Amino acid sequence: MTDNMIPNTPQDDAARLMQAAGDALTDGMVERLFTFIEHMLNTVGNENLASLVDDARVALDEAVEETANRPVSGGVLATLSMLGKPECQRALQFMLCFSDKLQSRQKK
Repeated sequence: MTDNMIPNTPQDDAARLMQAAGDALTDGMVERLFTFIEHMLNTVGNENLASLVDDARVALDEAVEETANRPVSGGVLATLSMLGKPECQRALQFMLCFSDKLQSRQKK
């Protein structure tokens, strides 16, 4: 082993796995939401609803940009700490509920 090689610990591997899973999930969720927004804009003639959908699209764009530029640090313990915050729990509950309701409506 050379001086510039750092051995990977199981914690490093777990942190990379969690980061990759989070990135993949976020990309998939954003793609589905944009597909939904595009569908709504193409099929709905109601100006107020189109405005609401456009606001949601802009908010999603801004959220994607903001979170992409945010530095990632800490690893597993920082993630667990973040999950303990009430605002994070509410956001996760909301997104899970929203995606569940959207999925059930699409099955109809």
